Amino acid sequence: MTRPLPSTVAHLDALVATGGEGHLVISTPMPERVTPARPAPPWASWTFATTDVDAAAAASAALDAQGRNVYVRTNLLAAPLPASPEGWSWKRGTADQTGSVVALAVDLDIAGPGHRNGKGEHPLPTTTAEVMAIIAALPAPSMLINTEGGFHAWWLLEHPETDCPVELLEGWADRIVGAGAAAGFHVDRPDPARVLSVCGTHRRKPGVPVNLVTLEDVAGWPAEGLALRPWCPGGRYNARDLIDALPAPMPPTALRPPPTPHRVHLPREVGPADAVSRLTWAQILQPLEWTFVGMSTIAGTPVELWRRPGATSAFSIKAIPDGPAVAWSDACGLPAGKGHRLTKWRVYCLLHHNGDEEAPARAIRARAREMAR
Repeated sequence: MTRPLPSTVAHLDALVATGGEGHLVISTPMPERVTPARPAPPWASWTFATTDVDAAAAASAALDAQGRNVYVRTNLLAAPLPASPEGWSWKRGTADQTGSVVALAVDLDIAGPGHRNGKGEHPLPTTTAEVMAIIAALPAPSMLINTEGGFHAWWLLEHPETDCPVELLEGWADRIVGAGAAAGFHVDRPDPARVLSVCGTHRRKPGVPVNLVTLEDVAGWPAEGLALRPWCPGGRYNARDLIDALPAPMPPTALRPPPTPHRVHLPREVGPADAVSRLTWAQILQPLEWTFVGMSTIAGTPVELWRRPGATSAFSIKAIPDGPAVAWSDACGLPAGKGHRLTKWRVYCLLHHNGDEEAPARAIRARAREMAR
């Protein structure tokens, strides 16, 4: 049996060192399972308790020995992934299955073999110095992992984030992508379900020589100490401090904040759900003391960013002005995650009437009848 390198064990040790509850996920794509009906390689994933780092490292080494790319999810899942009869899961875990954020991480690609340049509005950086310019405002990463095609920077957290993990990760993604744009470079968005290469395994890409993924730098820990257990670099940070160290992304000048609430006159024939769909998100959320915090875009579509009362994260929901919203935190009182595209009617009923649809429907119909007299 192939034994994992010390750097593999150290990498996984670091992800459980913050004491976060949840499960490590080790994943690999399976190109041999490609079919005409499923042209993209499916993923195979294995879930490990945080006390099973040695087993996760051994699985990583075994997959690497089979000539596979090996990845680890950048946060801990709340519950194990269900295994198929073949012994693994066909999923990596969705955003809303996130249990604990134990690190903020980003994949910083360098233009060259294996990477297509000119992504989006900005090119990839071409040198290590340009990569470091993107993260210059941040403290030294707890771990800087060299893939030979770029770097994976990891900042371990002092305390795991469990209350609003997806909300936190989306705020981090907005800031680090914005930091890349401010430096003139493209940064892949680190979404909550992101996986990155396991240190001590090999990177395999078509047309590129196979290379070892290595630990480039460690904040506060000598590299020769990797064999010591349990391993954890000294650099641990407060998540909010890391996010606040980066400038808030500037909204495009063409986008404007939503208008302030005003009365909407409803003709008699408009149904309750249609009536609420004509409201602005400001009219639905501001009466409940939600705060508008800016604009962003999703695939070129403008979205409003709103933060719930009492939240300290960058935002709590993303809402298309004339369309649905997605909540990034269960603490919102709304179903969270990309699998829940929430209409204005559903958000209105959940937040204003605890999910009751009959009471608001009666009130809206009565108001429409009154105004049609």
